[in-house]
Amino acid sequence: MLKLLLNLFIFLLSVIFSAVSGQLYQVFNRVDIEKYQGENFILEGKIFYNNDLSKNSHASLSVFFVNNRGKWMKEMIDNKNACDYYKKGDWSSYELKGKINNKTKEIAVGTTIAGNESFYLDDFKLFILQGDRKIEIPVMNGNFEEVSLMPWQSYSGGNVSAMSISGAKSFSGKKSLLVDKAQK
Repeated sequence: MLKLLLNLFIFLLSVIFSAVSGQLYQVFNRVDIEKYQGENFILEGKIFYNNDLSKNSHASLSVFFVNNRGKWMKEMIDNKNACDYYKKGDWSSYELKGKINNKTKEIAVGTTIAGNESFYLDDFKLFILQGDRKIEIPVMNGNFEEVSLMPWQSYSGGNVSAMSISGAKSFSGKKSLLVDKAQK
């Protein structure tokens, strides 16, 4: 019961925070992981901040679980503290660990962004942990080298945002994904 109340408090706090600091913007890619139900996972990704990290503007890795009917199953899992990963003026290497729900067909991997700034994303990788083995599960266009954004999707809480493949910055390869929430 205490855990439920704590989760509810954190959720309400994040809703209030997003109303104050700008709507949340989510970028995600769905990956079929049905045969790995109940296993632990690691999501890795790189984020470059065009401006400094602040309490009003930050990004984190996030995942949602999707059932066999295409419905979101439970709350989002994300990095709780972007400060732990942030490197000023450089690519920040993020890592998110969790456990796949036993009824999950797909996992939506990506990032959640708060505030009205712009960020570059690159090199998203998903791993399943089985004992000592670390199995990489392909994230389609996780390096953003393809011309098209497909199968990446986005959800915005109402703010105008742009999402495009960019050659201006990259962690590896020649391209990354630019998420621009700084538009007016």
